[in-house]
Amino acid sequence: MSYISDELPEFSIDEENGIIRIDGMSLMDVAKEFYVPLIEEVKNYIDTSPVKVDIFINLQYFNTPSSKYILEMLKMFVPLHDEGCKILVHWYFEEDDEDMHEAGVDFNALVSIPFELIPTTFVRKDKL
Repeated sequence: MSYISDELPEFSIDEENGIIRIDGMSLMDVAKEFYVPLIEEVKNYIDTSPVKVDIFINLQYFNTPSSKYILEMLKMFVPLHDEGCKILVHWYFEEDDEDMHEAGVDFNALVSIPFELIPTTFVRKDKL
């Protein structure tokens, strides 16, 4: 499933290839309405016991309510990782955006799954 708008990030799960993508801006006032169904999709995907998952996060901005749900989603992968699933979070940030870099560092510290912090000069979702 895929979602996109000016205030909502694009979200997709490619179960066949083990790829989850979150891309764009996450500015909505009521993040719960957007993220709760996505969390359920992620839970259903995790229940399929994938052996490898790449999570591509390419957000130019997200607000505080969104961060709660992003962290909740990432924490869902910890048990799967502990069971041997190869998981890697690819965290993209524009190289001069200290806030987004720090957010990636913070999320990495809060969940025990591997992160790759990837500075870019211009973030383009078609290059992920």
